[in-house]
Amino acid sequence: MANGVSVAVVDDDPSALQALAGLVRALGFHATCFACAEDLLGAEPFDIDCLLSDLRMSGLNGLELAYRLAHASRP
Repeated sequence: MANGVSVAVVDDDPSALQALAGLVRALGFHATCFACAEDLLGAEPFDIDCLLSDLRMSGLNGLELAYRLAHASRP
């Protein structure tokens, strides 16, 4: 894992999700995949250094997800 950087990859399109995660890993970073914003928000707390998200998803969109993460009181 390059520099210990953890990237949360969120996309409701499974092929796009896997392609983006593969790219993140090829660059030497750790990627954790989520099929929707709600899956990320409901996940066990973990350190997120970077969010890579689709903007247009059913349910919460990528901007709403980023806003919630920025204002969440996660450990």
